[in-house]
Amino acid sequence: MSVYKPKKSPFYAYSFDLKGVRHHGATKTAVYEEAKAVEAAAREVARQAALFPGDKKKVGMALKAALDRYYVEVSQHSAAGDDDLTKMEKLLAVGADKALSDITDSDIALMVAKRRGQKARYRKEPVSNATVNRETELLRRVVRRARELWGVDVGDEPKWAKHLLPEADERVREVTEAEEEKLFANLRLDYRPMVRFAMTSGLRLSNVIRLTWKEVDLAAGKLTVKTKSRRPGGKSHTIPITPVLRALIANERGNHPIFVFTYLCEKNRNDKMGAKRLAGHRYPFSADGWRKAWQAALAAADIEDCRFHDLRHTAATRIVRATGNIKIAQKLLGHASLVSTARYAHVSQEDVLEAMLKVDHRKITGPGNDEQPESGGKTGGSAA
Repeated sequence: MSVYKPKKSPFYAYSFDLKGVRHHGATKTAVYEEAKAVEAAAREVARQAALFPGDKKKVGMALKAALDRYYVEVSQHSAAGDDDLTKMEKLLAVGADKALSDITDSDIALMVAKRRGQKARYRKEPVSNATVNRETELLRRVVRRARELWGVDVGDEPKWAKHLLPEADERVREVTEAEEEKLFANLRLDYRPMVRFAMTSGLRLSNVIRLTWKEVDLAAGKLTVKTKSRRPGGKSHTIPITPVLRALIANERGNHPIFVFTYLCEKNRNDKMGAKRLAGHRYPFSADGWRKAWQAALAAADIEDCRFHDLRHTAATRIVRATGNIKIAQKLLGHASLVSTARYAHVSQEDVLEAMLKVDHRKITGPGNDEQPESGGKTGGSAA
């Protein structure tokens, strides 16, 4: 097997022969599918080196090889790594063996059209325009990296901007207290700590399901994660650990040596990469494996139009509502700009009404104001 886990190491390594030469190395990941992507990229690099020894001219590269190499160099070191893996699976519809230089506007247009007609995974509605756009933009980044850094001949690039779809206006959604109660009543017990942590911390999905013990410092009362960023290795984001978060984290001790949150496997099976999952054992959440149970809980609780990312919205909105300070929510979410935070920390119609009533009350009862609220009764005094 080219990908294996050495003794006394939580991480996978790879080893393979190519034209009589042994290639081996560490993948620096404990997730099998990620390790396979690292190994595939290493194979492509070795193959290119064997085909063009010492040749500095531009060479061709197939889409699958480019995606693998991009994952190794960029995605696996960012908080968006799991999301990128999911997007890359969709991008292979263009043609795994298709050369980057052969990808045309027609190929991109066809890919976009097919994706728009598909249903969202675990949901009944079609894939959103925003989802399709993020996949197109990832392909653009891969192609441009291949051209600018890898010396690959990518031909005439597609007109990327022409393929981006119009996106819906800001989506306003938070989980109400009533919905929260119904959600947890119908959610699997082993999923509850992870979901409660997300709703309390305001962290993104990728940071929640891939939270590691190294990122948690219970003694100092804080945790530090890598967030989406253009910086190498991502951007560090630190939040304090409240008593609720402390209890959630502490209760997960002993379930897994690397990742904090895990699920309990209910029956023996193999995952999509062939790795065994044994009933009664706990395993880390994969990029999409949690969705089925999540959607089942929402359906059983009769909660509509709710995404996991809405838990982040909910955390921010509750902070603003409790404190009246949007900058605290900005700090919690790790946003560089208040403009970004404002999209999450929305207010409801009830919040608007309450604020307006407070203003009305000040106008009526404020100093120097003789106006009196209507009482419905007759006033005293005689007419002039």
